[in-house]
Amino acid sequence: MLLSGLMLMGVISLTRLQVELYQGSAHGVISILTRVRGGLSPEEVEKQITKPVEEAVATVSHLKTMYSNSREAESRVTMEFEPGTDMNFAALEVREKFSQARSKLPTEIEKPVIGNYSESESAIVILSVTSKSKTPEQIREVVDNQVKPLLARVDGVASVEVYGGRERKILVEMDRDKMYAHNISIERVMDIIGSANLDLLAGSFEAGSTRLSIRTIGGFKTVEEIGDIGIGTTPEGSIIPLKEIGTIKDAYTEPQDYARLNLTQNVSVQVKKAGSANTIKVAKNVKGAVNYYRDTSNEDLQFTVITDHAKSIRRAIDDVLESMYLGVVLTAIVIFLFLRRIKLALLILFAIPTSVITTFIFMDLFGISLNIMTLTGIATHIGMLVDSSIVVLENIFKRHEEGLAPREAIVAGGEEVWLVLVASTATTIVVFLPIIFIDKEIQLIYQGLAFTTTISLLSALLISLGFVPMIASKINIFKSSGNLTESSAEKRKSGMYGIYRKIVTEAFKMKYPLLLIVFML
Repeated sequence: MLLSGLMLMGVISLTRLQVELYQGSAHGVISILTRVRGGLSPEEVEKQITKPVEEAVATVSHLKTMYSNSREAESRVTMEFEPGTDMNFAALEVREKFSQARSKLPTEIEKPVIGNYSESESAIVILSVTSKSKTPEQIREVVDNQVKPLLARVDGVASVEVYGGRERKILVEMDRDKMYAHNISIERVMDIIGSANLDLLAGSFEAGSTRLSIRTIGGFKTVEEIGDIGIGTTPEGSIIPLKEIGTIKDAYTEPQDYARLNLTQNVSVQVKKAGSANTIKVAKNVKGAVNYYRDTSNEDLQFTVITDHAKSIRRAIDDVLESMYLGVVLTAIVIFLFLRRIKLALLILFAIPTSVITTFIFMDLFGISLNIMTLTGIATHIGMLVDSSIVVLENIFKRHEEGLAPREAIVAGGEEVWLVLVASTATTIVVFLPIIFIDKEIQLIYQGLAFTTTISLLSALLISLGFVPMIASKINIFKSSGNLTESSAEKRKSGMYGIYRKIVTEAFKMKYPLLLIVFML
């Protein structure tokens, strides 16, 4: 019952484990991106935005490195945290510190974007969006308004960037001569347009138990409304509308980038994940969101996955799994060649799946994922998982040859070797002890290897001392013919025993040349 319970819990834990390339390979990075409407020189961005933000977030806990980049109309402050930092709490602290400097920043800035990702990280999913009936500009508008918000809501997505097509912009082109004639500056035009395009809460009105909010609706609905706002007055007192001194156009900005698929212009969508998010899970959810939009939307859009990093991770994991399966098969073949009995070979091989499945339970408890390092730890020690069981089984047969009854031989054979097996397992596990003293970042990567190796070997030890004797007592392992109990000299000198005896004999005859070869190696 205990064994069945462990197997069941192990299978359930396996379904809960995350799959990624490396444990702890993602750097703890948080970026603060601030853009400015209307443009601002890099020097002014550095002075008015970047430095105040740096001063505000410089005292965040566990901050390792902070660097910034000030461009025209854009400020980016990137913070790298110490390995092992809880990035969820770090992001909350960064937002709290940033809110203190928010009032010191210019009013022209757009809503700052605080994301748990690095600008240098590549996108995990790149989508190409095409259409048979829409222009790249029309595709870009649909993607910006519908697709991008949908993907940004996916759990684990840090940012969604759109390239290709031109963004829609309302352009106000001013006539310099008319502005000079009416004595109107460009700053005045910008202030009036900004203050006119607002929806503000004006107050509230209570009528009995009902409370109504009063809002002033001032946002522009059409391009014509922009041209009708008053910019100034003439000496006679008449209002000068904006359309009298400028031209308002519903147009597109100049292209800043291009995206092509098979030499055809398209719109490219690049999705970056948060540093602590699981690549495979995020990529799966992103493609699921795209499929949902494709099924529910009436827009004529075709989506093509150009890049999917989850595929390369799965391929690497599958390669390690194939190596592990091959190791199990080779181990089974070697054991069968020496024991020459399927029943005994299966009894010893029983330690491999039970040890591996038990390891999955502890991986789930401690939040360790399935990755190259953890699977490598299991795969490289497949052969060692059966060592303890072989020693126990061999000692059982030895005690039976000495004349003990089958049940007494099983009990005595297991009890005599437990201390030796514990010492042998401890000497293998102790080599991973120095990992706790190395750099934290390297420790996060290699702790999975040490953890899976330790747990699997301890599980194999438990199985060899507990379950192997128990199962051996339930099946007839002491056959009278063709088994390990035949101890005649002729049997020992034949087959594998004879070959081994000859090799050892010749080795002792040439001990000095062999020692010389060993020292040279």
